[in-house]
Amino acid sequence: SASSAYMKSAFSNGLAEATSARIDLPDMRAATFEALLIWMYDGSATIAEASLPELLEAATRLQVPLLAAEAERLIRERIGPSNALAAWVLGDMHTLPALVAAAKKVALVSFAEAAATDEFTRLSAAWLEELLASDELVIEREEEVFRALKRWHAAQQPPATDEAVASLLRCVRWARMDKDFVQQHVNTDPMIKTHAMVIAMAYQALAFGTAPAARLGG
Repeated sequence: SASSAYMKSAFSNGLAEATSARIDLPDMRAATFEALLIWMYDGSATIAEASLPELLEAATRLQVPLLAAEAERLIRERIGPSNALAAWVLGDMHTLPALVAAAKKVALVSFAEAAATDEFTRLSAAWLEELLASDELVIEREEEVFRALKRWHAAQQPPATDEAVASLLRCVRWARMDKDFVQQHVNTDPMIKTHAMVIAMAYQALAFGTAPAARLGG
């Protein structure tokens, strides 16, 4: 089909598909491929919202750029706290900067909800650092950042490296926490005991007049 560069190449360049008049896509669901074909012939197709990521992947793989762009647009419109991190992963996988930016914005604005999802614990340390270091992170209290980091840290298998954990701890704005919370929950935490110097340096900076900036909403 002229709508798919992949199919056009497969059926016209002497590949096995040209001889057999068939394409084997064992890892693509029939419903997804059917929706893609209907869109190619009719210019529209009906597909469940949950299947949009699959459709985007199929359109990208089979080189149907107009459908890929439409699937991306629909995914962007439907990004919410519960799927923002999954959308970020999807956008990064397919090099879609607009999708990545939209997903990251929702994750920052709705951090508490995004941090409660399973996808949060699967974030790389580098991506988590992007969120925790941002002034645009919307939280009510800095304690939320510490709790989210604890949840992420506990879920890492294999454990995160000491270097990665130290970098993440530097993103926490310790001086904006309630002192009682720090004494009761921070100072006694095993993760903190290994990296006590990070927090000590943060409070030393505060003593010299370098206070961390407030986050949005915090």
